[in-house]
Amino acid sequence: MEKTSIAIMEAGGRRMSRALACFFLFLLSVAGGLAWGLPEKFYADVKVSGYPMKNLPIWFRVVDSQSVEVTYPSAFDYNSYATRQLHVFVPDSVSYEGITYAVVGVGDYAFTGKDGGTFIGDAIREITLPSTVTYIGDYAFQRCTYLEEVNMSENIETIGKGIFNDCWALKKLCLPEGYTQIPAGMYAGCHGLGKTLTIPEGIVSIGELAFWFCDFEQVSFPSSLKQIGARAFSGCANLTALDLPSSLEQIGARAFGGCTGLTSLEFPASLK
Repeated sequence: MEKTSIAIMEAGGRRMSRALACFFLFLLSVAGGLAWGLPEKFYADVKVSGYPMKNLPIWFRVVDSQSVEVTYPSAFDYNSYATRQLHVFVPDSVSYEGITYAVVGVGDYAFTGKDGGTFIGDAIREITLPSTVTYIGDYAFQRCTYLEEVNMSENIETIGKGIFNDCWALKKLCLPEGYTQIPAGMYAGCHGLGKTLTIPEGIVSIGELAFWFCDFEQVSFPSSLKQIGARAFSGCANLTALDLPSSLEQIGARAFGGCTGLTSLEFPASLK
């Protein structure tokens, strides 16, 4: 009797194991089917202003079943965009094969200028991002040499490094309202920021190489600033005047290295 009970229990256990295995395989097949049903990327026409086109084909990478990020502009005739006056309006959503996706981000190197790959960066003057975008990837606008401005919403939570690297024509600091840091290399090589750089109130930290080799002559720091990263202003040879705030706690190595125009610099007592 005891052996019979054990045999029955073992048989039941094997049936249960097989049932669980079958259920697990079913879940995998469903998940796989969902994944296979989504495209990896697709392109859609995006509104632009500026001669001669009204739309620009841009590739979007699918992040999940409901959202995408801007990946890069599609191939096009560069000569037709050579006016360098394009204003690109990134939409808040795009549709593909009957599915509508929210545009939630701008991917790494998305609009990088011609030295990095795509040529479209050399034709863009302005970019407007929708309120649905919450992040901008590394070097997203690098070498967009005629880019003057990027309009961002306060919903952006994350900004990658070097997004405006070598954007020579950028005219002002483009940051989401309420953002508290300037990421590493963000404005490196931006020569069009004017003679006086005013860093907005609320900024707590400036990343390394943030303003590497820029051309301004004066810097106005906010009272909220606590940290300046390594080589943040390195190579700013025209810089002649700055007043470090009393809130400053840390200055990285060679933060002002190569600033040959600076004849004196007074450090606040708040430094740690």
